[in-house]
Amino acid sequence: MTSVSQPIAPHRTASTSSIADQRPARAPVLTADSANVMASKTALHPVLACVDGTGASEAVVRHARALADALGDPLVVLQVLEPLNGQGPADPIDWALRQREVRTRLEALSGRAGHASCGTGIMLREGWAPDAISDAARSLSAGLIVLGTRDHAPEQPGGLPGLASTTGPLLGHTARDILARTCQSVLLQPPGPAPETPQPYRRILVPLDGSCWSEAAVPMAVRLARGSGAELLLAHVVTRPELTGQQPPEADDLALLDRLVARNERTGRAYLDRLRRSISDSGVKVDTLTFRCEDSRSGLADLIDAAGFDLVVLSARGHGAVAGVDMPYGSTVGYLAGRCPVPMLVVRPDIPAAQSAARSANRKLARSRFRLQG
Repeated sequence: MTSVSQPIAPHRTASTSSIADQRPARAPVLTADSANVMASKTALHPVLACVDGTGASEAVVRHARALADALGDPLVVLQVLEPLNGQGPADPIDWALRQREVRTRLEALSGRAGHASCGTGIMLREGWAPDAISDAARSLSAGLIVLGTRDHAPEQPGGLPGLASTTGPLLGHTARDILARTCQSVLLQPPGPAPETPQPYRRILVPLDGSCWSEAAVPMAVRLARGSGAELLLAHVVTRPELTGQQPPEADDLALLDRLVARNERTGRAYLDRLRRSISDSGVKVDTLTFRCEDSRSGLADLIDAAGFDLVVLSARGHGAVAGVDMPYGSTVGYLAGRCPVPMLVVRPDIPAAQSAARSANRKLARSRFRLQG
């Protein structure tokens, strides 16, 4: 079904004016209350809050408002109307009534969350939710997408088989598809009540594995901490390496493992200390934590459950980006996405084309070597 945008009246304040619509006919139409927000030369990138009429919509909009204010970007609240029968358009009169109800609900949601300092707009689209959200994000040059981890829409046939098992049982098909297909950073809002204030961030967790890809989440976390006055915790998990073999490890093996773990722990602490000093110079309060556990993913999940964070900011990829550059996100994001009890912001790292080409060449060399050995 083709995607259609609906013009919706903006929320206005005394100090703002509406955006002039410079788009051609049948192009996405957006109105907002900040003067020239999308057309300005500063090239602001809106925070796109995707709601679906479920109980999580209130929390999605409030967190999107907090992110927009902290980042200094406008806020756009989007809802996608999917066909009721999953096959085609409904009766025109029923469809028009449904559109009117959704517009009213979007205006109410935006009003209760409060208007973002750089402007707030609302948008209505038709079609399949993942397609419409991706298209809206591209057309608006959105910098960040906010949506709930669960939805009540039916699974799209032939969508993304197999992802449910890697992302956890609580991740809906829309969130899975958006994580897999978009180039924007994505904030996943778990089920639960909406925050009472528009700026809920006081403690932000940033998991790091020491790679340049995981470190790509740090600039975004620093911007959010500076904009909301939050404290950062940089965390590094040290796991015990595995030994090959079916026999019980000998004393020398165990001693080697202990030395490796101790070495990795020292290196991790030194790495976090360097980052802490750099971030502290920018005026953001930051602390560090290095700890041991058997599995980094479950260890991070336990830390999130126990420490009372308001937000988790992590890169979509870590060390695994070297071997799996074609994957949209790594195993840590896949594990936490449907399980994290607090909002989780997945930041897209910028992997240079030269590094991607080098990894591709390495894979070709490995395939050639294995063929020769066979």
